[in-house]
Order: sequence, then structure tokens, then C-alpha cells
Amino acid sequence: MTRLILTTSDSGAGGLRQTGLADIVVPLGFRFVWGPLPSDAELAAALAPHPAPHDQTFDRWLRNVYWKHFREVSDDDIGLLDLCERCESIELWVDPDPNAQLTLIWLLDSLRHQKIASKLTLRQANVVIGNHFPEELAEWQLPSIAILNDHLDTAGAAWQAYRAPTPRDWFNLLSTDLSVLPQLPRAAGELLEELPMLETGLGATKRNCWKSYLPGTCTRSRSSPAT
Repeated sequence: MTRLILTTSDSGAGGLRQTGLADIVVPLGFRFVWGPLPSDAELAAALAPHPAPHDQTFDRWLRNVYWKHFREVSDDDIGLLDLCERCESIELWVDPDPNAQLTLIWLLDSLRHQKIASKLTLRQANVVIGNHFPEELAEWQLPSIAILNDHLDTAGAAWQAYRAPTPRDWFNLLSTDLSVLPQLPRAAGELLEELPMLETGLGATKRNCWKSYLPGTCTRSRSSPAT
């Protein structure tokens, strides 16, 4: 049985590969919290077979995911859907940070109408996976949660809210039941904190930097819901 782990950072993938918990470990290196969201066409391309290497229209953030990791699985330039179809089990090892949670809801929304969805299980971490050594990860006892319709429906609604033209729908998420994706409520709140305050025009990250009186020392990189 071919076991696949999809995870939400390169560092986490590196550690998980060394644990031997899966035959294949692939990081989903998307950035959804900084700058404009990828277009529908770019997101569709993320699931499709990899185009020719000389195709300059193919964004680097997608090329890195496919070229570095998928070629170790097959001689063909397969896509994410193809890869998932070839594997008998697929575990999603997901970090708790906002970008990882957005990656999770995008992926679940993208796969909700695919037969692949029945193979998915979620292992939701409470800490950043990449901050831990492989021997630690091998001993983790994260619950393995089968992805059901409730997870897919919640993810779909959340992803559509994040892609809405204003933050209103994303704010309204906090009044709904998001418990099937346990780290999503916190991530939603953190992203809303990054919206500029009326008094200062600053979000949470910039306010914290300003309060420190040390310009340029802040390294957090969250942003507000897409506009």
C-alpha cells in the first residue's frame, strides 16, 4: 500500500520524510496570506499535470512543488490529483498557522467532488511540525480523523469566504461552527487582527513592531483576508 503525506511546509516535510511514516511526503508550498491570491487558473494548475519546464507562464511557487518532489515519485510529470489517485492512503499533516489553515481549506474544497476525498485523513498539529526533530515526530500520537462531508462543507464555505471581495464573510465565519477543523477559528481570528485599525491604519503585526521601537525587527508575515 502506497502511503502519501501532504503537509504544509518544506521543513515539516523534511522531518516527516525521515520518520518513515509514509512512502511519499510532499509539502504544499502555497502562500495565501501575503499579496494577491492565485487566480482560479493557477489553482487549477496546481492540481493538474506539470507543464514543460520551459513554460515561463508556470509560476515558480507551483514549479517548486512539482519539479522538486513529484519527479521522485514517477518519470512522468504527474499532477497532484494523479499522485493522490495512485496512493491508497493520504494523510494531511497540517500546521496551526493561518497560511497552513488556508492551504487546508483550499485543498479540501478542491477535492470535495473527487473520489480522492474518501482516502483523506487529517492529522492536525497544535505546534509547527517543522520545529521538531524526526524522532519526535515519529512518536507523536496525533489523532487520525477521517475526512467526512462536514469537513468538506466547512472547508468549502470558509474558502469561499476568504476569497470574497470584503472581509465581512470571513468575519461571519466566527459565528459558525468550525469545530471539525479545530485550528481554523484561531487562524480566522488572527487574520482578522491584521486588518488595519481605524485609529492607526495598522494591523496586529505592524502595531507590535511599532510598539517594540525596533523597526525592521518583526518577522511575522500574516496578512488580512483577501481583497
